[in-house]
Amino acid sequence: MLRQGFFGGGKMNRETVGTIRTLAGISLAALLASCGGGGSEVSGSGVLSVACSGAQCGASDAQTYRGSGVGIWRYDNSGSSSGTSVPITLNGVSGRTVTLVFTNVSDRDAGMASVSTSVADRPATASKIDAPSDPDHLPGVNQIPAHIRDYQPPVDRASQPQASARQGPAAAVRAAVEGDTREWQDSGGTRFQATLARRWAASDGRWLNIWVQDGERSAAKVSEALLDSLKSRFSSNQDSVYPIVTDLAGEPWGDTVGSGYIGADQDLHIVLSNITPDGKAWGVIGYFFSANAFLKSYEGLSNEAVVLFLDTETMYLGGQAGRNTGYTTLAHEMTHMVNFYQRAARTGVSPDNRFAVWLEETTALMMEDLASGRVVPGFNPLRDGDYGNWLHQSQNCDYIRGWDASVSSSCFSYPIAANYGGYLLRQYGTDFYRSLLRGTSSTDSFTLLDQAVRQAGGAGARPALRDWGAALALLPASPPAGFGYPRRTQGGYDLPAINGPDYASLRTLPSSSPSTLKASGHFPVVRRPSGASYSETVAVPAGSALTVVVQ
Repeated sequence: MLRQGFFGGGKMNRETVGTIRTLAGISLAALLASCGGGGSEVSGSGVLSVACSGAQCGASDAQTYRGSGVGIWRYDNSGSSSGTSVPITLNGVSGRTVTLVFTNVSDRDAGMASVSTSVADRPATASKIDAPSDPDHLPGVNQIPAHIRDYQPPVDRASQPQASARQGPAAAVRAAVEGDTREWQDSGGTRFQATLARRWAASDGRWLNIWVQDGERSAAKVSEALLDSLKSRFSSNQDSVYPIVTDLAGEPWGDTVGSGYIGADQDLHIVLSNITPDGKAWGVIGYFFSANAFLKSYEGLSNEAVVLFLDTETMYLGGQAGRNTGYTTLAHEMTHMVNFYQRAARTGVSPDNRFAVWLEETTALMMEDLASGRVVPGFNPLRDGDYGNWLHQSQNCDYIRGWDASVSSSCFSYPIAANYGGYLLRQYGTDFYRSLLRGTSSTDSFTLLDQAVRQAGGAGARPALRDWGAALALLPASPPAGFGYPRRTQGGYDLPAINGPDYASLRTLPSSSPSTLKASGHFPVVRRPSGASYSETVAVPAGSALTVVVQ
């Protein structure tokens, strides 16, 4: 299940990226002769070292696999401005698979020496996934329209002190009883009537309201049972969306800086509307639109409310999968809501502490990962969708500097972000996540992530990016420490393990060699040695690292 969330402006602009494949046992001279692209010059020679430890580590020394477990070796060329030749010799690998993963941990693309694909092959179980017949309604994919994705909220004007003649903060939208009606407008300005179907207080005292668009409430559409389920999943006990998101991220609204925002005392609204009335589930599943947090005098599209929108047709035509996705989408979109309040409306934007799009979306996807097991037991969006989707698309993608929101792109950024975030959560835990969400020591998002990883005991965001890439080797559910997606339980949150071999049929290996390894991109190569030893010399690009996995 791929997901797409929304923050609504500021640094929230989206862009792009691509993939690759394999190396061959060729001489260094031939490798150097075929260098392509700027920055692919190779000089010097490097040596692999053991990168894993502990009971699950299968590396005996720099050249030997001990016969069981997962062996991991590394050469880190991240500090070099040129490529480095690295001879690989590993013994004891008969009947094993060797995976080479090149990862660019720098902030710029790196030239790669051209390499043959003759040694690489696909697993016998690999299968082709056909192009979807209806790309506008992909199950699990929340396809936020461009006018929401690219919205630039008037945060600078809204953060200014109130002028004497200017309108004061709007009062909270209060609904007296269930059955009340009011007008809402969607993100495009289309107005519709809705009726209050459920109203109750959260454990922190905030009033919560569920509205249903007129014409959408019936036994065959938004039924009373569906409303009760939505109410329960959103806020009934500590295993529901609202208390989980507020626990991890903070409150969604309160006092603000400046004169342009709605008042501090606000209910939280969920509006169930037929966002795209086409008789189909999926498409736009739900969204948070920060325009609604401003006074109408600042933003004409505002509903002057703290509100999330959720698609009715996905909830009643999408089956259990649609409902599960709807519940976790609320966690995702509420994270955007909280981030907007905590990092912009509450503090102002001087300095501007809003996350860049890649980190904004990564944190929302991490919330889904954390919340899903408690909100929808047995369902996890990373394990059940995004990991396989990441394996199936290109990995040579710079999702940090070039966010790609196109579901048809080989570098669709959401599964990339979900996987990096899921790796970080399983390695560093919920305290790391809380620290990341609250970090304000830098206005640079990568610096904030780097600091949060270090505070959690890691070596930093770049080494984490490197070690995460080893997951492309399809690591087992119990990998060596520091790698893969092991189960992690902490503070009442249970993140399930991901067993890589279960996804072998979904992994798409690159069919050609790239001339460029994108910043933050990966290039996986698979080898199946015919004997007990494996030898090959490869060139590791500047600013990059090579991880070798045997299992």
